[in-house]
Amino acid sequence: MINNLKKAYLNLDKKAIKILKKGWKFCTILCIISLIALIYYILLSANPLLYKIGISLFKLSITFAIEFLICAYAVDFIKKTSM
Repeated sequence: MINNLKKAYLNLDKKAIKILKKGWKFCTILCIISLIALIYYILLSANPLLYKIGISLFKLSITFAIEFLICAYAVDFIKKTSM
């Protein structure tokens, strides 16, 4: 199964890979911001709102990363079947 995913990733269209990489960079930035908020919560503040913001941003970044991956595969599949 992992080999099938690897083959599918290597056969993606160049534009899909470009969009996927930019999307993952955006998700990484969101994840870093959330981790900074959570570290600040642990070390300096005991504000529950900061904890909720950090956890919510982390969940959002993970969700976006998965959505970018699924959308890249879907767009590539649609493009290849329409040709």
